[in-house]
Amino acid sequence: MKNQVKVAPSIISADMLNLSDEVRLLEEAGADMIHIDTYPFIAFAFDYNELSRLVIGTLLLDFLRRRTSLPLDVHLSVETTREMVERYIDLGADIITFHPDVAFYPEEIIQSIKDRGVELGLATTISSDLSYIRKFSYHADVILVVTANINFSGMVRIDEAERRILDVQKIIGGRAEVAVDGGVDLKTAPHLVKAGATILVTGKYLFKSSDYKEAITRLKNVCKV
Repeated sequence: MKNQVKVAPSIISADMLNLSDEVRLLEEAGADMIHIDTYPFIAFAFDYNELSRLVIGTLLLDFLRRRTSLPLDVHLSVETTREMVERYIDLGADIITFHPDVAFYPEEIIQSIKDRGVELGLATTISSDLSYIRKFSYHADVILVVTANINFSGMVRIDEAERRILDVQKIIGGRAEVAVDGGVDLKTAPHLVKAGATILVTGKYLFKSSDYKEAITRLKNVCKV
């Protein structure tokens, strides 16, 4: 029997006006960790590259670390540098997940993360080249599969997600956890777990429910094998 899957609420889908209450409810509901997506804070930006380091993630991480002991997984959805990673580690990240194919000097970033005793996550999208995952997978604690396909206007295609998870599992051979982010709900989760996902990052499914504990319990139960 496989170990029970872990559920990682995607905090950007929470009620930001009542975030302290949301964190408390997630703890009481049995969330295994909190997933923090970082995006460029570009409300007044004209040049993406100039502001790529100013991201909402640092603000969220600092806020959350002061309020919970749950593991915090930071997914860097921006061009990543070693200096950026050091900043997130200093703020209390437990897991740093980044896209090695769009990082500056990924080897240095990986070494920095491992030297600081933080877990390493490597992210891939449905359409990304898996060569970077093959190259660095031996260092990884988690491989994150982002299911939104940019070739289909960001739509989640579960069949492609399943194939990508299977491909990742062939590479890592069970050495690391496999997280999946995008389109996770009661209908899709069993298929994703069957393909090899061990961590379910969930946003809309969880935060639109009226009872977080029931939603997490149901999500885990439908994935039992």
